[in-house]
Amino acid sequence: MKKEIKIGQAERVLKIMKMLCKSESVCIFQLMEQFNLNSRSIERDIKLLKGFFKRNLVTDRKGCYFLKESVKSNKNMISDEAKDNSTEEKPLLK
Repeated sequence: MKKEIKIGQAERVLKIMKMLCKSESVCIFQLMEQFNLNSRSIERDIKLLKGFFKRNLVTDRKGCYFLKESVKSNKNMISDEAKDNSTEEKPLLK
């Protein structure tokens, strides 16, 4: 019998984000099977991603989502933002 390894929501959301950046679309029913979860859990994950991607995460048909092409073409979107924040000089308090 194969032992299932459960992952947390943060890791799952990151995996879904990577899938969106690589593929045409992701569908709730496929994610349910992949992560062995109910639709409500996947819908919560999608809601988080909608908050991150704003209007760039859209649905093409009921239950399937994709990123607008302009977002997918910007592969360094997250890492560039992190670099900008980490290299920013902060004033010293005296």
